Order: sequence, then structure tokens, then C-alpha cells
Amino acid sequence: ADGRVEVEVFPARLRDSALHGPVRARALMLPGATPAGVREGQARFYQQRDPEGGVALVLGADDVASVPLRDALHKLFVDGRVVALAMSPRSAPLGALLERALAPLVARGLLRFVYGGADAGAYLAGHPAVAEVHVAGSAAAHDALVWGPPGPSQALRRASGERLLGKPISSTLGGVTPVVVTPWLYGEDELWFQARLLASQVVSNASLAAHEAQVLVLPRGFVQRALLLRMLHRALAAVPPRRPAHPQAGARHAALTAGRAPLERERLEGSADAPLPRGVVRIGEPGPGELPWTLITGLSGSDADEPLFSTEPRCGVLSIVEVGSSDPVEFLEAATRFCNDRLQGTLSASIVAHPISEEDPAVAAALDRALLELRYGVIAVNQAPAAAHAAVVPPWGAHPSATLAGIQSGLGFVHNTAMLAQVEKTILRAPLTTFPRPPGFLDHRRSHVVGERLAACAADPRWGNVARAVSAALRG
Repeated sequence: ADGRVEVEVFPARLRDSALHGPVRARALMLPGATPAGVREGQARFYQQRDPEGGVALVLGADDVASVPLRDALHKLFVDGRVVALAMSPRSAPLGALLERALAPLVARGLLRFVYGGADAGAYLAGHPAVAEVHVAGSAAAHDALVWGPPGPSQALRRASGERLLGKPISSTLGGVTPVVVTPWLYGEDELWFQARLLASQVVSNASLAAHEAQVLVLPRGFVQRALLLRMLHRALAAVPPRRPAHPQAGARHAALTAGRAPLERERLEGSADAPLPRGVVRIGEPGPGELPWTLITGLSGSDADEPLFSTEPRCGVLSIVEVGSSDPVEFLEAATRFCNDRLQGTLSASIVAHPISEEDPAVAAALDRALLELRYGVIAVNQAPAAAHAAVVPPWGAHPSATLAGIQSGLGFVHNTAMLAQVEKTILRAPLTTFPRPPGFLDHRRSHVVGERLAACAADPRWGNVARAVSAALRG
């Protein structure tokens, strides 16, 4: 890739392949990195004769239950810090379970769980015993910590670089996550797989996780547009509406759909020669406190004021925009510009690309350029970015183009069990379809059993436990 250093990070062992299937991930290093420099910077903490150490405060996220634990383990074992893990109010009920699971670290004084809301987190961040801070959550929460409460004073401090929190700070924040569908003639089974993968991201965790699909980027004139959207609607309609996990989800859904006309599903099946009509397609019959799965169509990729390009919905909304043309090379160039220039955030993105398309040298080169130029820290091809998150081994974080004053989706990488420095992004690749269907699919019949057996496998990674997890996945 552009002559730069790349490190194959996943699968790290045979057991990874057995549990995760044909998924491959590599870490692309920053421009200027050399093989010797990458080796020298690897596991830097463990190369020091007398490391500095210190206490790291981890302000835990509340969108995915495993995030606070993984961030704490990264600070402990990759950065070599003692950790104070501040559990958010929504994640606090898990604290007792995590404390039992990590009792040896707690007993040795290497890890301490603390509880409370934003005020407690701000107090701990400013405490003189804390040497550095890691924030997982929203950009607004990060900026309030670094620059002060929202308002004119925050803007002045940001402009002058006058930080309220002067300590080293890393972060993994949210963003508007795109799914880019490269034009090609896909088989119906291939399109159905990708439609279910897309729908699974929308419904996952009641649409709370920031790294799941939020904007579907389609080519103008895509001949299979109607078929893909029909399949997407069918997949979403099979999942009953849920009560949203985010406390502001109802208000956010109302704001994002306000002023947009209701649209019948059949209106999405017009000729690909014409742009999608503007409107809102609501799917399902929500009960009290529930929200419908929602498609918002007909957006203009040139509209710099479109709120769906700057707001994480977290309320079951997927917006659809058409850019470029049905030529794969032109489309990938247009989609890259759109994602980089219009969408807020630099955390994760995914691209759907038919493997046969890469047999055309021009398309293969265009895809490589897109993977290089997209300003995201994690890019998945034919899979959800969550596959990299679930694997844990690959570096996970935002593209390093952000600054404290323009934080986007954060600074620094976590997970990263290879302990690499100088990482620009993780690129994960998977086949267009896989068997068995991933346990995270919305129509997997035994995902709960797979989850239990994966937990057993993590506790005791003998091959017998691996086989039991794979067996449950095969029957899904």
C-alpha cells in the first residue's frame, strides 16, 4: 500500500481463524515509518529499564459493555499504567462482575473501579495523583473535560490553546459511520448477505454503538439499488422495534426526521436512472417507548448543512446518499471525498467490494487508493468495523489526523495487542459472504449460545471449547 510498512496483526494464532473465520487484518503504519523503526517502537514500555509508570484514569464508555474493560487492559498491559476505571452510570451494574473477573489485578493494587457521574470523572481527571486520562464516549464530553463547558469560554480556550486539563489525554470517541457500496453486479445471495450485515449493524445494541452503520453511500445509477433496498427493508422488518438505549434517542429521532415527508417502501424501487426520492421510511410498529427502524433517503452529498452528516443518530436511523456514478473508479473517488469532507468523525468505515471487481487493475487501484485516503482509523472491507473491535487484537481508534482542538473521533489506539507504535489505521478484509453466518447477524438463531461458549473459550481456550463454540455457530 503506497510502499508503506504494513503489519499483519490478525489472525494472531490458529484459534483466531477457527473462531473468526476468514477475516484478515493488517495495521498500516504512518508515512515515513520504516521496518526497523516499527520493530524498535514495538512494546516500548517493556524495553525501558526504569519505566515511569503512573496512574491512568479511564473514563469508561456506556455504548458497548466490553469497552471499559478493554480500555483498562490496554492501559495496564500495553502502556504500563496503574488504572482507575471510572464506570459510567449506565455501565455501573456490571462493575461487581468485572471486579470479580479481575480480582487478581484489584488485589495487587493495579486496578481500581470507581463509580459516579460526569462530576466524579472531572474531579478524578484533575486529581494530582492521575498522570493521564483516556476518554471513551462523545466528543462533547471530551471537549468539556479539556476546554470547559460548552459556550463562549470554551471556544476562546480552544482558539488560544488554553487547556483546563493539561495532562496527556487519549480518546476513542464516536462519529458518523459510513458503509460504501462499490458498484458491480452482485449475486442475489451476495446482496442478501450484505443487506443482513447492514441491517444487523443498524439494530445492534438497540442502535447505540458509534461504530455501526449510520450512512449508506450508494453509487448514482446503481442498477441493483432497488433490490438492495428491498432486501434491507425485509431484513429490518424481521426485527421488532426496540426501546432505545440512549436516553435522548426519542428526541434525536424526532429532530432528525422533522420536516421530512413520509415515504412508502415502494417508492424506493423506482428506476436507478432517477435519484431516490426524499423522505422517511419507517419500518415496524413500535410500542410505547419504542422507535421504528428508519431509512432517510434522497440526501444530497453536497449539502454541508445536512444534520445527518454531523450527528450520530443512535436511534435506529440509517440515512442513504448517492454520489459519483456507476463506474467503480469514479464512484470510489467520489465516495472517498464525500466521507472525508462531509461526514463528522474519523473512527470507522466499511466498503462493500466484489472480489471479481479487483481483477480489473483500475478498480483494484481505485480501491487501494480509497483504503489509503479515507480518514478513518478502522476500515473494513465486506465486513462491519465491529469485526475488528470484536477481534481485539487489531489496533482500534480514530485516524491520527485529529487534534485536541479538532478532536473528531479521538486520539490514540487501544486494543493493539501487538503493541505497535506509528499506526495510521487498521484495514480488515473478509470475503463477500461467509459460512456459517456470523453470530452477530440479526437472524442467527443461536447467537446467545455462541456468546456463552465464546466466554467459556476465553476462560479456558482449550480446543474442546473452541469446537463447542464453532458447533453452535454452525447451527445458527
